[in-house]
Amino acid sequence: MDRQQLNEQLADLFQQLFAVHLSLVKLWRSEIFLHWDWWLTLALTVLPWLLWIPLRQKDSTSRLLHAGFFVLIITSWLDFMGLMFGAWYYGGLLIPTMPTYIPYDFCLFPVIVMLLLQYKPQAPVWIKAAAFGLFCSYIGEPLLHVLGLYFMTWWRYSYSIPIYTLIYAAAHWISRRRSFQPLQS
Repeated sequence: MDRQQLNEQLADLFQQLFAVHLSLVKLWRSEIFLHWDWWLTLALTVLPWLLWIPLRQKDSTSRLLHAGFFVLIITSWLDFMGLMFGAWYYGGLLIPTMPTYIPYDFCLFPVIVMLLLQYKPQAPVWIKAAAFGLFCSYIGEPLLHVLGLYFMTWWRYSYSIPIYTLIYAAAHWISRRRSFQPLQS
């Protein structure tokens, strides 16, 4: 296949992707926006941050946000990959974009991790990481499924345990770095 044919095929595939996205936007406008599941998703987006603000260790805010931002980036990317590989999809979308489930990737995950990082900071990291992995896999995901916000196709809850465990362990490691120095003028 020459470069011109490749470019034509890519253009065709991206046009198909665009058409599917337009269909999603139309469905979102008519069936999701301002319905009960949209309001629940909005609450799951705002409430974690409203809880985190007064509960955070104020003198560690930057350090916690650094770890939280890592969690946000990783979970968003993995969520996108899972969606693209057909492992799962979501209902109650806050907005019809990627990443698809903003409360999970941008709010619930980072905030829960940041709160856990500051709670009992001397506890063994692998115990907290394993508990986080088990909680998210066997309580968080099933709860979202029962609420009609998360639907698995070929994915299983137990597949998520090592992923969540490693995400927490990596966030813990990041939160303990002492490599920040003042900026020089």
